[in-house]
This record gives sequence, structure tokens and C-alpha cells, in this order.
Amino acid sequence: MAYERGTASGQSFAQGNNRKNPYQKFNFLVDIDDFGKSGFQTCTGLEKSVNVVEYRDGGDHNSKRKEPGWVDYPNITLGRGMSDDQDMKDWANKSMNIDGETISSADMKRDLTITLQDPSHTARRKWEVYDAFVVNYKFDDLDAESDDFLIETIELAHEGWKEVSVS
Repeated sequence: MAYERGTASGQSFAQGNNRKNPYQKFNFLVDIDDFGKSGFQTCTGLEKSVNVVEYRDGGDHNSKRKEPGWVDYPNITLGRGMSDDQDMKDWANKSMNIDGETISSADMKRDLTITLQDPSHTARRKWEVYDAFVVNYKFDDLDAESDDFLIETIELAHEGWKEVSVS
């Protein structure tokens, strides 16, 4: 496939004032059910992959067939500077049943929306994550010789995500 001048991998880069730059990854918001929009320093794991099921047709000893199988959604990890805000700790305690309450899995799960913004804070891409719950909650090691911010990290298992239109 031949590419025209000014294109790479099928993406065109216009000349002059109509230039379309790739989005920067630092400007995003996470909206969690019941929490509202939250600022996070990092968000990792927004990916999906299809497992390949291999089989051989009867009598065919020379080759194998491949079909798509289950879709895997790795856990999503969110990190932010720790503050007086208790929402992540409370959600983790509920998901891990720390308080000893009888809680249904539906009460532990929350939907998330991750929104990528441009430099003017206009939403450009948006992903909805379904039925997430906390599987790991931690914060950085304490260190008397450091002046770094303490980072709170929450890891979420979920039942999938999809990109939705920005309205």
C-alpha cells in the first residue's frame, strides 16, 4: 500500500493551521459512580485482547484453524496523590468486606467513565468501564528522607469497556 506525502499509517497531517496533532495523555478525568469526577495522576490497563482458539479439522494433519475466543480485559489501575478524601479507601473496604458487613456484589461494583481532554479541556475521547470493583488498594512506602507526595493506588477488576461518542 502506497502512502501519499504527509500521511503515516493512514493518519493524515494537514499543512498550516489545519494541522491535527495526536492527543496528549496527561489531560484526563475519571468519573466514578457516586464519586463524581476525580483527578488521577495515572490510569493504566485500558486495553482488551481476544484469546485465540486453535483447532484442527478432522483429517487435516498439516494445519490448524484459528477462531476468536473470549475477550480479556486486564485490571485498570488508578493512581493519585493521597489526601483527606476517603472515597477510594471506603470503596476498597466495601469491596474487600473489611467492615464485616454483608454486601452483595452489585453494591461493590461501580461504572467508570474515563475522558481524555484536549489542552482547552474539551472532551475528545471517552471510555465507559462496566461493573468495576476494587481488587487491590495500596499507597507508597513511607520514607522519612523523601519529600515526594504519597501516592494512593487502586486496582480495579471489571467486566469490560467500550469507547463511546463524546457529546
